[in-house]
Amino acid sequence: MKKALPLRLALLLGVPVSALFAADPKPNIVFVLVDDQRNTSLGCAGHPQIKTPVIDRLAARGVRFENAFTQTPICMASRANLFTGLTTTTHGYHGNPSTPVRKEDLATSFPTLLRQSGYQTGFYGKQHVRWAEGINGMTTMFDEHEVLHRNPYLKKMPDGTTRHVDEIIGDRSVSFVTAQSAAKPFFLYLSFNIAHAEDNDRRPGHHYQWPAAEDGLFEDIEPLRPALDDPKYYDATPEFLKTTINRTRYFWAYDTPEKYRVNLRALYRMLAGMDRIVGRVMTALQEKGFAKTPSSSTPPTTATTWVTAAFRANGRTTINRSTCRSSSMIRG
Repeated sequence: MKKALPLRLALLLGVPVSALFAADPKPNIVFVLVDDQRNTSLGCAGHPQIKTPVIDRLAARGVRFENAFTQTPICMASRANLFTGLTTTTHGYHGNPSTPVRKEDLATSFPTLLRQSGYQTGFYGKQHVRWAEGINGMTTMFDEHEVLHRNPYLKKMPDGTTRHVDEIIGDRSVSFVTAQSAAKPFFLYLSFNIAHAEDNDRRPGHHYQWPAAEDGLFEDIEPLRPALDDPKYYDATPEFLKTTINRTRYFWAYDTPEKYRVNLRALYRMLAGMDRIVGRVMTALQEKGFAKTPSSSTPPTTATTWVTAAFRANGRTTINRSTCRSSSMIRG
């Protein structure tokens, strides 16, 4: 904890990473990013149905930020915020089409600074940021990277089977950790597609695609209805909010009791799969001896959060409190 907390504070306050590590040994860093996860959808956040034992253990041994917020709850903009440490209004990237991330902002991104400070840097998973013409943000920030997106979640493998894309992200992350040595510090950026819906497949039970290892989980539970489920809350919203993409997404996933039941169970399975995949990476850290010292930090956080059927909506671009609250924690 003594090393992990100064790292997070330095990144937030703009302190040069090189100055932070000038005297102390450089800690290995694992940054875990989850997509479209509500701040309440973790066991350690008090959710009565979702099971996330790995994340819960990390939270118990570290610090969970109970009042964390996503500055811009839009996937592309939020990811640019995290890379650059800047607000959306400063770097200008709101999502396609928009101003791409500039070379000067990439030069001061925290993965770039870590790499310049002697870190072996790796990225695996969803990326979703557009860079200014003539630059490649990923090769600038990372020694190794592989962008792995959904659409579809289930990827066909050489042997003809399918594998969930986030399971592949876990494979790559484990391989990266296994290849590291104590001679050089490393930074791993593990970026999940979970729990974003598969927008192009709106069939109940397919709209939220979970890894095969979670088949059958949560079939015995009746998902809880949201606190703001009463139609009166939808009726009280401004008229312009009733015609947004969030309202459209509600009809994709939750407008009937059966859709709600099937899709919420599927979403719970996705989060259980995310938790298990984080556990795979933690096991790799332990087996290499990296988790035996306080120099390994693992802070799961969320790129964007989500309204799930509250206000009779489904999304995260309304900029209300529910869509801006973020899961965030750090463990030293």
